[in-house]
This record gives sequence, C-alpha cells and structure tokens, in this order.
Amino acid sequence: MIGPFMGRVRFIIFIAFSFCFFQLQAEEKKLFPDTVTIKQQKLIKIGQGKRKYYWANVYEAALYGHDDLKPASTDKLLKQENPILIRLKYNHKVDLKATQEAWIKSIESNCNTWCEDIKDSKKKFISQVQAIEKDELQDYQFLKTGLKIFKNKKPWIDLEDTTFGQVILMTFIGEHPPTKQLKKDLLGE
Repeated sequence: MIGPFMGRVRFIIFIAFSFCFFQLQAEEKKLFPDTVTIKQQKLIKIGQGKRKYYWANVYEAALYGHDDLKPASTDKLLKQENPILIRLKYNHKVDLKATQEAWIKSIESNCNTWCEDIKDSKKKFISQVQAIEKDELQDYQFLKTGLKIFKNKKPWIDLEDTTFGQVILMTFIGEHPPTKQLKKDLLGE
C-alpha cells in the first residue's frame, strides 16, 4: 500500500514530467511552426522528421513549401518555382571533418548527371561548411536564384546556382537521402 507521502511524491513527479513534456512541445512548435514566410510567400510545413544515426537523433528537420505541393513528391519539389525551405535543428556537435565528409558523400550520391556542372559550387560550399554546434539551427532556402543558407537565423552561405540547390535538396529527399524514413517524414508520407 502506498502511503500519503509517496502518493504526493508520485503526483509531484507526474506534474514535473508533464510540465517538461509540454515545454518541449512548445519549444518544438516555435522552431518548427506550421507556416513560415520567405520572400513574402507563406509556406506550409509539408513534413517533419528526425535524422537518426544508430541510437542518436542527430538532427530534426522540417520541409516547407506552397500548399499546392501536398501530397509532396521529389519530382514536384524539384520542378517547383516557388521557395522551398528545409530547417534543421542539430541535437549534437559534429566536428568539421565529419561534417565535410558527410556533405561530400551525400552530394556525390545525389548529383547524378550534374556532378560535373556543380563542381565549382560544391567546392565553394564545402569550403564554407563549418563544424556544427549542439542546438544549431540551419535554414536551407531553395530559391529561383539559387541556395541561401542561414545559420542561427544569420546569413551564412549564398550560392547562385539553382542546379546545386537542387542537388542539396535531393540530399534530403532524393534517391539517396540520409535515411529512407527521414525522406518519408519530410515528404509527409
């Protein structure tokens, strides 16, 4: 039989866990809202998922686009004239070498017939990549003019190469995404 003291302790623990859970949900909603605005255009969240590596959740990601993209597909997104956004929030630090190696592998796995065309942009991109800090926020804006990347809401990388932008988009939702589950989640499947 549980005494009144233990009953109160359990109740307090339950309230504390509930409070923490709702705080985490509110924080996630702030980082990954249902809508965002880019270039005066309202984008809706198409999907959201986690990039898992073995037991670790490396980052959480959300994909935003115009509501006419639902249901989303890689082909639809690659043909899109309007802005697209992928937002990442990292849960772990990643050193520079591992970050660069991951991007090189991902780009080379997804560039298909464009590998030669994007050679200069890839080199510029890799040279600007930095080590990743825990809780870092990255926004990848895919625009008609190319790719703009923001780090913790500050401009970071700007590449006026739409083909390279498409390759980076494919690294998340193309034939060789980080994980098949992340691709499905981002596409809202």
